[in-house]
Amino acid sequence: MTFQGTLTFHQMLLTLYQLGLDTLNPVLTIDGKIKLVGEYIETIGTCLAFSEKEEVSASENQMPQKKKIVEPVAKLHKILKFRLAALDNEDGETNNL
Repeated sequence: MTFQGTLTFHQMLLTLYQLGLDTLNPVLTIDGKIKLVGEYIETIGTCLAFSEKEEVSASENQMPQKKKIVEPVAKLHKILKFRLAALDNEDGETNNL
């Protein structure tokens, strides 16, 4: 299973390419320059993922107030942790990170 997408980070547009999400060691490449190798780790206890959004409410007598709304999205059984890996450069040599 592969995934390709973009991410804006500090006003820079980064290209993400994720390969092998259904394998023991998925690979994440960022802008073709940084390579990360993942490993699934079993969770202990209950592990939940949440989404967060802001809601602005205004009343007649008060200034607008921002309120964060947090909602559970999924229950996780494993966490995917990444570590830096060696990446081949244009000359065919391996750079150790």
